[in-house]
Amino acid sequence: MFKPVESSVFDRIIAHPPYIPALKDTLIFKDAGLDGERISTDLIRGISSHLSDGGEFYGYLTFSDRVDAPAELRVRELLGVDEQEFDVSLLIVEEKSPDAFLLRRPGADPSSEENQRLGVAFKKLGITRFLSTVLTIRSRRGALPITSRHRAVSWQTAAGMAQLDHV
Repeated sequence: MFKPVESSVFDRIIAHPPYIPALKDTLIFKDAGLDGERISTDLIRGISSHLSDGGEFYGYLTFSDRVDAPAELRVRELLGVDEQEFDVSLLIVEEKSPDAFLLRRPGADPSSEENQRLGVAFKKLGITRFLSTVLTIRSRRGALPITSRHRAVSWQTAAGMAQLDHV
């Protein structure tokens, strides 16, 4: 992922990689492996070598919660041996069950053989939820790492919650 800039270090890295699960990669701008994370995981694995101290990564991507670990801990593991040098913050914009994902998959018949094969793959991978996220990773060498997970709310929801506080 970082081969063209292999010796460079950045203060900011911003990415919106392809994130749609697919049986085979046919559209480079969309398809990202069986779980939709192939490109995102390659990107995250390279961050520790390319993010300056105090630097930040921002990405809009899909990750999944799994039977064995929630998405934010899986992201932390992808950072490798230096994972304690980074804060990881996941803002969940939308979440879908694997079945809901397959029902609303763009351009696919919900009962197609492709959807059935993807459903089997999701079960084998232990996927419990697909999360559309804004992921922030901040390099903080020498500080205690923070891992957080939050759910995004619309301004209408936030305004409604504020009104309830005054009742």
